[in-house]
This record gives sequence, C-alpha cells and structure tokens, in this order.
Amino acid sequence: MTTDKTTTITRTIDAIYELDDYYLEPISVGPVSSVHQQVPFDPDIIYRVYFDQFDTRYKAEEDDCPHADIFMHHGQRCIEYEFLPTATPAQVKSLWVLVRAREFQRQASKRWCGFKLIWGGPENNEAYDVGANMLLYFDDQIAFVSLRWVGPPAGVTFMELVADYGFLLDGMSKMARLNHSLG
Repeated sequence: MTTDKTTTITRTIDAIYELDDYYLEPISVGPVSSVHQQVPFDPDIIYRVYFDQFDTRYKAEEDDCPHADIFMHHGQRCIEYEFLPTATPAQVKSLWVLVRAREFQRQASKRWCGFKLIWGGPENNEAYDVGANMLLYFDDQIAFVSLRWVGPPAGVTFMELVADYGFLLDGMSKMARLNHSLG
C-alpha cells in the first residue's frame, strides 16, 4: 500500500494518549510532531492513537473508534489494532473466512513476520501470550476484531501504524465486497 493511499484512508495521527492502566481511558494527551516519529514503548505506560481524529472530551465511547494501543506485555513490545471495534456476528464470521484465505495469510505473514488466527471470546483472551502475531475475534453479545502484533521491532513509526491500519481496512473492504456478491 502506498503512502498516498494510506493518507487518503485516514488523517495523519497528530496526538498520542496516555491511558490509565485499569479502565484504559485516556488521561493525558501529547503531540505527535511527525508520522515519521518512532512509537514509544514504556513498560509503565499504555499509549493509544486514534485513526479517526476526534476530541476525547466530547466522545463518550472512545473504544468504538478505530485505534491502536501501544504497550509492553510480559517484557515484549505490543501494538494492538482495534480496527473493527464494533461488529456484528455476521461481519466477524465473514472476516474470519477472508483472513483464512491464503492471499491474506501470505500478506500478513510478510507484513508482521508471522500470523496466527485465533477465534475467541472473553475466556480465550490470554491466548495472545502464546504466539507472535495473532488475530483474535471476540464473539458473544458484543463482537469486535483486533490484531495484536507482539514483538514489533524497535523504531516502528506512526506512519507504519497508519499503513497497518490501511492494510486492515483493505481486508475489511474485500470482506464487504464478498458479502455483497454473496448476498
């Protein structure tokens, strides 16, 4: 995906939020001066960037907006993309079919040096600890889809976060086209 296409998908990230470690709600905000700036990993801080810009003071459900959380987990760097924070069970199932396709698997493995698909729910959340790169689906009353990249290299930039989000959105677009052709 080219940079031009990525920047048309989403606005440039211009802020990074520090989250409290219990409720994961934004408690402070700092500027991002450039998308070429490196993403910070701090063992004591959970950060969040939003792909659709808004002022959190006026937004009640911040988790409903696509975002990436940046944190350390058991000594490993992690980036978790909530690219489909609210989903229907039908969307989750059709995306599950899409990401099982060889084409998606090949592109994901190339992008993140590995890929493992997990179908899960609240009881299965700890499965993230056993693999390098996992896609986890939650599907009970509320469905959502997230990708956790465990062990990203030092020096990952905000632009790379935007490019990853663009890749995931492209998968969502393919899913929508697949649903439309089947429906």
